[in-house]
Amino acid sequence: ISKLIVLQIINNLTVIKLQGFLIAFQYKFRIKGEFKLNYNSIFKKANDENKGAYLGWEKSVEEYFHEIREGYKNAADNLVDVALIEGSKGMINILDTYIFPIMFLYRHSIEISLKIIYLKLKEKNINGHDLYKIWKNEIKNDVEDFLLNINCEIQKDEIDMIEKYLIDLDKWDFNGENWKYASDKKGNISMLKWKIIDYENLKKSMNELYKSLEGIYVAIYSN
Repeated sequence: ISKLIVLQIINNLTVIKLQGFLIAFQYKFRIKGEFKLNYNSIFKKANDENKGAYLGWEKSVEEYFHEIREGYKNAADNLVDVALIEGSKGMINILDTYIFPIMFLYRHSIEISLKIIYLKLKEKNINGHDLYKIWKNEIKNDVEDFLLNINCEIQKDEIDMIEKYLIDLDKWDFNGENWKYASDKKGNISMLKWKIIDYENLKKSMNELYKSLEGIYVAIYSN
């Protein structure tokens, strides 16, 4: 284990202890009645339209899929930017903890990207969370046939790239659970190997995959 990794562990444990102390401190004063919590509805209607999310205008699953995949991907991109900025300031705990929501967001955006292609091709939804399995067994052949029929031959190297990225994602999380819990249903830790993930490369790779799947969807939608 390198000295840098040891320092990261120490830093993260220190931050966790401080957070625990602050929570305990606040709870202690809450019991004494020093301050009170006021309930506010989680989904309160926004008085200012520039400060609220407007839901319900979407009239189809396909429209919702558009919103979901774009929202998840953009949110992941923004969190990567924040992590890099905070990491440059020495906030190692941000680098180590943001990876979980970032990867969950990226992975789900890709899952929805695959499912919206399937929906457009088959006019029905598909279940399951294994990205490569969905692509290989349910989408790939139909996509290649469709694009050939409209004289829009997708490059083999792009197909290969899509498959490699999907395999990469499935190696770390084949069912969409690992980045949420880091353990399986039996409580076994699923991430035991040491690895430092490059945030800049992660964002670049995920955007390449997202754009390739978006290009396939647009080609199908336009025809």
